[in-house]
Amino acid sequence: MKATPLIIVFCSILMGSWTPASAAPKKLAPPEILVLKNDRIIVKIQHGGILSIHDIAMDRTIEFRRDKCFVNLAKGQIHSSGRTKTGQKRGEHSLTFTYVEGKLKMRVVYELKPGWQFVSKQVFVSRVDGADFFVKKIRMFWAKIPTTAAHTHKIERSNGGIWAVLQRFVSPDDTDQGVGVFYLIQNPKMKWTPLYRDHVLYYEPEMAWKGKDGEFVSDRACVGVYPLNGTLFPSQFVAENIYHRNTDKLLEWANKIDIGEVLALQN
Repeated sequence: MKATPLIIVFCSILMGSWTPASAAPKKLAPPEILVLKNDRIIVKIQHGGILSIHDIAMDRTIEFRRDKCFVNLAKGQIHSSGRTKTGQKRGEHSLTFTYVEGKLKMRVVYELKPGWQFVSKQVFVSRVDGADFFVKKIRMFWAKIPTTAAHTHKIERSNGGIWAVLQRFVSPDDTDQGVGVFYLIQNPKMKWTPLYRDHVLYYEPEMAWKGKDGEFVSDRACVGVYPLNGTLFPSQFVAENIYHRNTDKLLEWANKIDIGEVLALQN
């Protein structure tokens, strides 16, 4: 009879530790998908990064995952993944995301103006205490591309930098020549690094900045889509004093560029 209270206490402990499944915490809804749109493309943005770019005329979409940007300073860094986001602001043709980490502040601005077939991305960095800082490296675009490109071509500058990176994706049903995507930074020292399916577009300013001058403004990064034409040309000069028996074969040997890529980079 004396054991009964112990049994009651033991059962009470078990009942107290049991939690019904219905009481489990609910998963947070994913952030809202924001849209920039003009008469040529539709850009979807989520988590502060580019989610997809849709070409209206072609009805083709290129998807991205976990697009983010990093700014490395001589002391510290700030990035758009996992930082304290203070909010978003919509302009007439833009979306701005603001992040604060310690004494560092970063604004990431996406812009899509009428007639553009690309979206631009700029980073604005400052210190909340107004102190000076030194900008070492800016990774403007860092995203995973779930679809494997059929071909990636770098247009290199004579000074060792890259002018643009072009990727070609084949048509899933052979109804067209495919779609291309270009990436560039309006800076002669642009660099591009593939990491498995991640792709990093960056440059290294190596620049001291005075806090009294306000925000450090990055050069503009551009990501655009375009239709492939199927007409190919050598991407480098072909010597005039050499006889080529088969020019079609020459185009197969040389680095090629699609006329659609030429037109896209002229916009």
